[in-house]
Amino acid sequence: MKINKLLFLLIFVSFIWQISAQVSLNELKAAYIEKFTKFIEWPDSTLENQQSFVIGYYELDEFMEIMKLNLSGKDIQDKQCEFVHIKTLSDAYLCDLVYIPTLSTKVQKEIYKSLKNEPILLIGHSKNYAKNGVHINFYLEQGKLKFEINPESLKNSGLKSSYLLLKLARIVELEGGKA
Repeated sequence: MKINKLLFLLIFVSFIWQISAQVSLNELKAAYIEKFTKFIEWPDSTLENQQSFVIGYYELDEFMEIMKLNLSGKDIQDKQCEFVHIKTLSDAYLCDLVYIPTLSTKVQKEIYKSLKNEPILLIGHSKNYAKNGVHINFYLEQGKLKFEINPESLKNSGLKSSYLLLKLARIVELEGGKA
């Protein structure tokens, strides 16, 4: 099993390197998010009775259009992928993954505070999001897309990350210690 995961990780990394020169930043983020879901474990009770894997978004921007195009009709965690536009915070509770765009720090912290103990993977792309509680956050370094993970925040939500994914990420802690 460990060899299969390691082999998959190597293929994942080589896939990302190959396409990074050929695709836009948004296409690359969408590919990363799809692959992240293979290395995150949700509690059994969370997904077992669901018909679909629900991805929530706050803004239907170019990135979400690409995500929807790339993931519609695909399976994530053995469930059909579905998208939900989050209009109120209560909509986020229906999701398995929420992509948080660049929002004010106050709004982002409110989202995290409300969802921090829920088994909902929070992914963003904004400075300090991981320090503020988002589980996986994209950042650019020397023009390359990278990601950071907040393992404490993941643990608080009941989600588990493969050590292979953690090895590829920059590890961040919650700002100010425990949530």
